[in-house]
Amino acid sequence: MQELLEQGLPSVAMTYDGITLENLIEGYRTSTVSGRETSDVEYEGDNVKFGTIITKQRIAYRPLIVKFILKASTNEAFQEKFKQLMAALYRKKDVAITFADAPDTHFYGRYSKFETVPVDRNQIITSFEIYCQDPLKYGPTIETSGEVTIDTTYETVPEEILVTPSSTIDHLEITNGTYTIRIDGNISLGHEVKILFKEQEIYVNGVISTYMFVLNSDFENFQIQQGETITSSNGSLILKARERWL
Repeated sequence: MQELLEQGLPSVAMTYDGITLENLIEGYRTSTVSGRETSDVEYEGDNVKFGTIITKQRIAYRPLIVKFILKASTNEAFQEKFKQLMAALYRKKDVAITFADAPDTHFYGRYSKFETVPVDRNQIITSFEIYCQDPLKYGPTIETSGEVTIDTTYETVPEEILVTPSSTIDHLEITNGTYTIRIDGNISLGHEVKILFKEQEIYVNGVISTYMFVLNSDFENFQIQQGETITSSNGSLILKARERWL
Protein backbone atom coordinates (compact mmCIF):
# COMPACT_ATOMS: atom_id res chain seq x y z
CA MET A 1 0.00 0.00 0.00
CA GLN A 2 2.70 2.48 1.01
CA GLU A 3 4.45 2.20 -2.35
CA LEU A 4 1.25 2.96 -4.27
CA LEU A 5 0.35 5.88 -2.01
CA GLU A 6 3.85 7.32 -2.39
CA GLN A 7 3.19 7.40 -6.14
CA GLY A 8 0.34 9.83 -5.45
CA LEU A 9 -2.37 7.27 -6.13
CA PRO A 10 -5.73 7.32 -4.31
CA SER A 11 -6.18 4.84 -1.46
CA VAL A 12 -8.81 2.98 -3.53
CA ALA A 13 -6.65 2.71 -6.65
CA MET A 14 -7.40 -0.66 -8.25
CA THR A 15 -4.85 -3.10 -9.61
CA TYR A 16 -6.63 -5.27 -12.16
CA ASP A 17 -4.85 -8.30 -13.62
CA GLY A 18 -1.56 -6.70 -12.56
CA ILE A 19 -2.39 -3.29 -14.09
CA THR A 20 -2.90 -0.16 -11.98
CA LEU A 21 -5.14 1.97 -14.18
CA GLU A 22 -3.79 5.30 -12.89
CA ASN A 23 -0.32 4.26 -14.04
CA LEU A 24 -1.58 3.13 -17.45
CA ILE A 25 -3.86 6.01 -18.47
CA GLU A 26 -2.91 9.64 -17.91
CA GLY A 27 -5.90 11.55 -16.58
CA TYR A 28 -7.60 8.49 -15.04
CA ARG A 29 -8.23 8.51 -11.27
CA THR A 30 -10.35 6.22 -9.10
CA SER A 31 -12.81 8.17 -6.96
CA THR A 32 -14.72 5.56 -4.92
CA VAL A 33 -15.30 1.80 -4.89
CA SER A 34 -18.45 0.18 -3.50
CA GLY A 35 -19.20 -3.49 -2.95
CA ARG A 36 -16.01 -4.47 -1.17
CA GLU A 37 -17.46 -4.66 2.32
CA THR A 38 -20.49 -6.95 2.03
CA SER A 39 -22.19 -9.53 -0.16
CA ASP A 40 -25.82 -10.67 -0.19
CA VAL A 41 -27.12 -14.02 1.02
CA GLU A 42 -30.15 -15.28 -0.94
CA TYR A 43 -32.71 -17.78 0.37
CA GLU A 44 -35.20 -20.16 -1.20
CA GLY A 45 -37.98 -21.63 0.87
CA ASP A 46 -41.52 -22.89 1.25
CA ASN A 47 -44.22 -20.64 2.61
CA VAL A 48 -45.96 -21.99 5.68
CA LYS A 49 -48.68 -20.65 7.94
CA PHE A 50 -46.22 -18.64 9.98
CA GLY A 51 -43.40 -17.40 7.78
CA THR A 52 -41.15 -19.55 5.62
CA ILE A 53 -39.08 -22.71 5.93
CA ILE A 54 -35.71 -22.09 4.29
CA THR A 55 -34.74 -24.97 2.01
CA LYS A 56 -31.66 -23.52 0.34
CA GLN A 57 -29.31 -20.58 0.72
CA ARG A 58 -26.62 -19.18 -1.53
CA ILE A 59 -24.23 -16.26 -1.58
CA ALA A 60 -24.94 -14.01 -4.55
CA TYR A 61 -22.28 -12.71 -6.93
CA ARG A 62 -20.39 -9.61 -5.77
CA PRO A 63 -20.60 -6.46 -7.93
CA LEU A 64 -17.72 -4.03 -7.45
CA ILE A 65 -18.69 -0.54 -8.64
CA VAL A 66 -15.66 1.58 -9.50
CA LYS A 67 -16.37 5.31 -9.83
CA PHE A 68 -13.65 7.25 -11.62
CA ILE A 69 -12.65 10.54 -13.22
CA LEU A 70 -11.20 10.68 -16.73
CA LYS A 71 -9.72 13.84 -18.24
CA ALA A 72 -8.33 14.58 -21.69
CA SER A 73 -7.33 17.75 -23.55
CA THR A 74 -9.20 17.00 -26.80
CA ASN A 75 -12.02 14.81 -28.09
CA GLU A 76 -9.51 12.67 -29.94
CA ALA A 77 -7.37 12.18 -26.83
CA PHE A 78 -10.47 11.33 -24.79
CA GLN A 79 -11.52 8.61 -27.23
CA GLU A 80 -8.01 7.17 -27.22
CA LYS A 81 -7.97 7.04 -23.41
CA PHE A 82 -11.32 5.25 -23.38
CA LYS A 83 -9.97 2.79 -25.93
CA GLN A 84 -7.05 2.11 -23.56
CA LEU A 85 -9.41 1.70 -20.62
CA MET A 86 -11.64 -0.82 -22.37
CA ALA A 87 -8.63 -2.80 -23.58
CA ALA A 88 -7.32 -2.92 -20.00
CA LEU A 89 -10.67 -4.05 -18.55
CA TYR A 90 -11.97 -6.58 -21.09
CA ARG A 91 -11.14 -10.17 -20.16
CA LYS A 92 -12.51 -13.60 -21.05
CA LYS A 93 -11.87 -15.03 -17.59
CA ASP A 94 -11.74 -13.79 -14.01
CA VAL A 95 -8.59 -11.95 -12.96
CA ALA A 96 -7.05 -10.98 -9.63
CA ILE A 97 -8.10 -7.58 -8.27
CA THR A 98 -6.59 -5.67 -5.34
CA PHE A 99 -6.87 -2.16 -3.94
CA ALA A 100 -4.13 0.10 -2.61
CA ASP A 101 -5.56 0.29 0.90
CA ALA A 102 -5.79 -3.54 1.26
CA PRO A 103 -3.09 -5.04 -1.02
CA ASP A 104 -3.23 -8.50 0.59
CA THR A 105 -6.98 -8.90 -0.01
CA HIS A 106 -7.75 -10.41 -3.41
CA PHE A 107 -11.02 -10.36 -5.33
CA TYR A 108 -11.55 -12.33 -8.55
CA GLY A 109 -13.78 -11.03 -11.32
CA ARG A 110 -13.97 -9.32 -14.71
CA TYR A 111 -15.39 -6.17 -16.28
CA SER A 112 -19.16 -6.30 -16.80
CA LYS A 113 -20.67 -2.94 -17.81
CA PHE A 114 -20.43 0.84 -17.70
CA GLU A 115 -22.79 3.40 -16.33
CA THR A 116 -23.93 5.76 -19.10
CA VAL A 117 -20.91 7.79 -20.23
CA PRO A 118 -21.56 11.56 -20.54
CA VAL A 119 -21.16 12.83 -24.12
CA ASP A 120 -19.75 16.03 -25.65
CA ARG A 121 -17.11 16.58 -22.99
CA ASN A 122 -13.50 15.65 -22.31
CA GLN A 123 -13.75 15.36 -18.54
CA ILE A 124 -16.20 12.88 -17.04
CA ILE A 125 -17.17 11.18 -13.80
CA THR A 126 -18.77 7.78 -14.33
CA SER A 127 -18.43 4.17 -13.17
CA PHE A 128 -18.08 0.59 -14.31
CA GLU A 129 -18.94 -2.74 -12.71
CA ILE A 130 -16.64 -5.67 -12.00
CA TYR A 131 -18.63 -8.93 -11.88
CA CYS A 132 -17.23 -11.28 -9.21
CA GLN A 133 -18.96 -14.61 -9.76
CA ASP A 134 -17.00 -15.83 -6.73
CA PRO A 135 -18.12 -13.36 -4.04
CA LEU A 136 -15.42 -14.30 -1.55
CA LYS A 137 -12.28 -12.34 -0.71
CA TYR A 138 -8.97 -14.18 -0.44
CA GLY A 139 -5.92 -13.61 1.72
CA PRO A 140 -2.32 -14.49 0.89
CA THR A 141 -1.25 -18.13 0.55
CA ILE A 142 -0.05 -19.58 3.86
CA GLU A 143 2.36 -22.52 3.73
CA THR A 144 2.70 -25.03 6.59
CA SER A 145 3.84 -28.61 7.13
CA GLY A 146 0.20 -29.69 7.37
CA GLU A 147 -1.24 -27.56 10.17
CA VAL A 148 -4.36 -25.56 9.24
CA THR A 149 -3.70 -22.14 10.75
CA ILE A 150 -6.04 -19.96 8.68
CA ASP A 151 -9.59 -18.98 9.65
CA THR A 152 -11.99 -21.46 8.01
CA THR A 153 -15.34 -19.89 8.94
CA TYR A 154 -16.37 -20.36 5.31
CA GLU A 155 -15.96 -23.68 3.49
CA THR A 156 -12.28 -23.92 2.59
CA VAL A 157 -10.28 -26.28 0.41
CA PRO A 158 -6.49 -26.23 0.05
CA GLU A 159 -4.79 -24.41 -2.80
CA GLU A 160 -2.13 -27.13 -3.09
CA ILE A 161 -0.78 -30.12 -1.23
CA LEU A 162 2.78 -31.23 -1.97
CA VAL A 163 4.08 -34.61 -0.82
CA THR A 164 7.60 -35.98 -1.21
CA PRO A 165 7.70 -39.76 -0.56
CA SER A 166 10.26 -41.05 1.91
CA SER A 167 10.76 -44.15 -0.26
CA THR A 168 9.55 -45.60 -3.57
CA ILE A 169 5.84 -46.34 -3.11
CA ASP A 170 2.93 -47.86 -5.04
CA HIS A 171 0.24 -45.63 -3.51
CA LEU A 172 -0.15 -42.45 -1.48
CA GLU A 173 -2.79 -41.41 1.02
CA ILE A 174 -3.46 -37.92 2.38
CA THR A 175 -6.00 -37.36 5.16
CA ASN A 176 -7.41 -34.70 7.44
CA GLY A 177 -8.79 -37.34 9.80
CA THR A 178 -12.22 -37.33 8.16
CA TYR A 179 -11.57 -37.44 4.42
CA THR A 180 -8.83 -39.29 2.56
CA ILE A 181 -7.35 -38.76 -0.89
CA ARG A 182 -5.71 -41.84 -2.41
CA ILE A 183 -3.36 -41.96 -5.38
CA ASP A 184 -2.42 -45.34 -6.88
CA GLY A 185 0.72 -45.88 -8.95
CA ASN A 186 4.48 -46.16 -8.62
CA ILE A 187 6.10 -43.00 -7.26
CA SER A 188 9.87 -42.96 -6.91
CA LEU A 189 11.82 -41.71 -3.91
CA GLY A 190 12.20 -37.93 -4.11
CA HIS A 191 9.56 -37.41 -6.82
CA GLU A 192 7.24 -34.64 -5.67
CA VAL A 193 3.48 -35.19 -5.85
CA LYS A 194 1.51 -31.96 -6.34
CA ILE A 195 -2.27 -31.82 -5.94
CA LEU A 196 -4.00 -28.70 -7.31
CA PHE A 197 -7.50 -28.54 -5.86
CA LYS A 198 -9.09 -25.78 -7.94
CA GLU A 199 -7.88 -27.38 -11.17
CA GLN A 200 -8.49 -30.92 -9.82
CA GLU A 201 -5.14 -32.02 -11.19
CA ILE A 202 -2.29 -34.19 -9.90
CA TYR A 203 1.34 -33.89 -10.97
CA VAL A 204 4.14 -36.35 -10.23
CA ASN A 205 7.65 -35.00 -10.74
CA GLY A 206 6.18 -32.20 -12.88
CA VAL A 207 4.18 -34.53 -15.16
CA ILE A 208 0.38 -34.41 -15.10
CA SER A 209 -0.80 -37.68 -13.57
CA THR A 210 -4.45 -37.14 -12.68
CA TYR A 211 -5.20 -40.67 -13.92
CA MET A 212 -3.56 -41.96 -10.71
CA PHE A 213 -6.32 -40.48 -8.56
CA VAL A 214 -8.63 -43.14 -7.07
CA LEU A 215 -12.16 -42.10 -8.05
CA ASN A 216 -13.92 -43.25 -4.88
CA SER A 217 -11.63 -41.27 -2.57
CA ASP A 218 -12.56 -37.86 -1.17
CA PHE A 219 -11.01 -35.36 -3.59
CA GLU A 220 -14.20 -33.32 -4.10
CA ASN A 221 -15.14 -33.39 -0.40
CA PHE A 222 -11.70 -32.57 0.98
CA GLN A 223 -12.28 -29.46 3.08
CA ILE A 224 -10.02 -28.21 5.85
CA GLN A 225 -10.81 -26.83 9.30
CA GLN A 226 -8.73 -24.52 11.45
CA GLY A 227 -6.81 -26.47 14.09
CA GLU A 228 -6.61 -29.79 12.26
CA THR A 229 -3.49 -31.28 10.68
CA ILE A 230 -3.24 -32.78 7.20
CA THR A 231 -0.98 -35.84 7.10
CA SER A 232 0.42 -38.29 4.57
CA SER A 233 0.86 -42.01 5.06
CA ASN A 234 4.31 -42.17 3.52
CA GLY A 235 6.03 -38.85 2.92
CA SER A 236 6.68 -35.30 4.06
CA LEU A 237 3.87 -32.86 3.32
CA ILE A 238 3.46 -29.15 2.58
CA LEU A 239 0.01 -27.55 2.75
CA LYS A 240 -0.76 -24.29 0.93
CA ALA A 241 -4.06 -22.64 1.83
CA ARG A 242 -5.72 -19.21 1.79
CA GLU A 243 -8.23 -17.67 4.15
CA ARG A 244 -11.41 -16.58 2.40
CA TRP A 245 -14.26 -14.48 3.71
CA LEU A 246 -17.23 -12.31 2.74
